[in-house]
This record gives sequence, C-alpha cells and structure tokens, in this order.
Amino acid sequence: DSMLQQEKLIGVILVRLANLLDKASKERLLQNLDRCCRDVQDQMEESTKINEDLVTKIANDLQTIEQRMVEEADGMAYRQQEFKEYEARAEEELVANQKQQDKVWRDLQFSYQELRELADVRMREVDNWVKEVEKQERRKVEYNALMQACEAQIVTLRELEHDALACRGFLESFDVFVKNAVSTVTKLSEGASSAGDEMALEEQKNYLGVFRRYYMQHNELLYKKQKRVEELDRMIRNCEFQIDFCKETLDPNLHQYRQQLKEMKELKTEVLGKIQAMKVMGHNQANLFLPHEEALHAAGFQFESPLLEAQDDIAQRRQRVLATRQEFVDRDRAELVDKEAAELDSVVEVTKRARKTGISSLIHSLSPEGSPEPTPAAATADATPARAPPKRNVHT
Repeated sequence: DSMLQQEKLIGVILVRLANLLDKASKERLLQNLDRCCRDVQDQMEESTKINEDLVTKIANDLQTIEQRMVEEADGMAYRQQEFKEYEARAEEELVANQKQQDKVWRDLQFSYQELRELADVRMREVDNWVKEVEKQERRKVEYNALMQACEAQIVTLRELEHDALACRGFLESFDVFVKNAVSTVTKLSEGASSAGDEMALEEQKNYLGVFRRYYMQHNELLYKKQKRVEELDRMIRNCEFQIDFCKETLDPNLHQYRQQLKEMKELKTEVLGKIQAMKVMGHNQANLFLPHEEALHAAGFQFESPLLEAQDDIAQRRQRVLATRQEFVDRDRAELVDKEAAELDSVVEVTKRARKTGISSLIHSLSPEGSPEPTPAAATADATPARAPPKRNVHT
C-alpha cells in the first residue's frame, strides 16, 4: 500500500511539473516567442520573394510587349512600303495597258484577240489590285486592334507594378514594425519574473525526496524477493535431494516431499513474475526521474543520485548476506563433507587391513557391544523416534 501511494504521489508531482514547465517557464516563453518571430520572418521573406518575382515578371512582360510593338511597327512600315511599290508598279502597268489599248484602237490592224488578251490582263491586274487593297485594309485593322490591346495591357501592367511597389514599401514598413515588436517583447520577457521557474525547481526538489524514498523501498523489496527466489531454489534442491534420498533412508514421506516440490515451483514462478513487473516499474520510474535530475544539477543543486544510493545499499546488503552464507557453507562443509570424508577413509583403511590379514574381527560388528561409543549427537538421534518433517508454509 505504501508503494502504491508513493507511485500515485509521483504521478501527481509529474503532472504538476509538466504544467509548470509547459506554461510557467521563462525558457518556454522565450522559445515560443522565438518560434513566432521565425514564422513571421519566414512569411515576410516569402511575401517579399513573391512580390519581387511579380515585379520581375511585370518588367519582362512590359519589355516583351514593347519589343512586339516595335516589331509590329517595323513590319507594318515594311508592308506599307511594299504596298506603295506594288501600287506604283500597278499604276505603271495600267498606264502602259491603257496606252497599248489606245494604240490598238487607233491601229485597227491589231487583231481582236490581242485586244481581249489585253482586257483579260487588265481584269486580272484589277482583281489583284482589289485583293491587295482588301489585304492591306485587314492588316491595318489587325494592327490597330493589336496596338490597342498592347496599350491596354501596358496600362494594366503599370497599375499592377505600382501596386507591387506599394506592397514592397508596406512589407518593408511591416518588417521594421515586427523587429521593433520582437525587441520590445524580448526585453519584457527578459525582465519578467522567474517565479514559474522557481516553482518548478521547488517541485523538482520535492520530487527528488519522494522519488528517493520510493526508489530505495522499491529496490529493497525487489532485493528481498530476489533473495526469496534464491531461498526457494535452495529449498527446491533440498526437496529434490530428499526425494532422491528416500530410497536410502526408507523415508515414508515421499508423496509429501513431491507435493512440497510442486508448491515451491509454483511459488517460484509467481515470485519471478512479480520481480519482472517490479523491474519494469522501477525502470520506467527511473527514466521519468532522470531528466529532472539533470535539470536539478544544471540549476546548481548538489545531491547524490537516488539510483547510486539504492545501488550502494543493495551492494552492502549483498555483502552481509554473502558473509553469512559463506559462514554457513563452511560449517556445513566441515560437518557434512570433511567429517564424512575422514570417516570414509577410516572405514576403507580398516577394510583393506582386514582383507589383507584375513582377520574379519578387525571390522566393527553391528551389535551394540561391538560398535564404537556413539557420539552424543548420534545418541540423541537414535533416541528420537522417526517422524515426518513438518510441512512448511511456502506461501509468501
């Protein structure tokens, strides 16, 4: 229950810290101001670029239209000159034809066929003259229409150019205004109160104390559960040893040992699941705390990390347990291994002497008279009736 309450408290503190750092921080205010300034500057640059591109396109269009007007004027003058030359030639042809007709009519010796040919030639010339006149008139109409359209387009482009230049002046004025506004707001923000940052720092210090208590208790509980698993492993090995040794000792409690072994394995699986969940929880809480630890160090607050304190505490606990375990292991080795090895060497030596000499009486008989004096521990064990070991409560 204490761990759950501390986790809830840490959650509340993290929510408060998030609100303070997100809304009341001077650094966040400056960051937002800088981002807004960059956005406005980008918009100004983009608008200025678009306006400059428009002015350039207008200038190009004006140059193209003026060049087209000059080309059309030159072409019209050239065609007018051609028309005048053709008109002169046609006039000469008509005058010459008229003279020839007069001559033909004066001179009746010319044939009527020649007169018709001359008349046909005259009609063709007249038709060509009429066509050229119509063609020239159409050219004049097209030229006048084109010139009117170009003049109207020039007027429109001039107006658009004037608007673009006015927009350029407006953008320059607005850029000066934005820069002045940014400078003013920056000065105000630099001179503003840093109460939000101080509140966030105090909350981070409070978070440090709560997290230290939580993390120390969490690691202590995790360590105890890990040692509980080691103890269960030892008990499982002892139970397996008892099951295997029942054949040698004729122990009637084989079924009870097997039931205990099953329960201990189930309990071990349950404890391992809890250990894994606690590791995940501790890892997540540590990751949430590390950014605030760095912020406290950056603010000049000196302290030892709770992660290091927990690690030192666990190391000291393990050293104490290791020393105690080594003491018991040495005692068990002296009583169970070394003593048995010495007695076994003695039995083997006596057996070798008896076999070598052929005297069987060298071997101690199994009767009480022939057996050696029992040790006090052996006498106590023989006097105690055999009974089943009590069933252990293996649940946490």
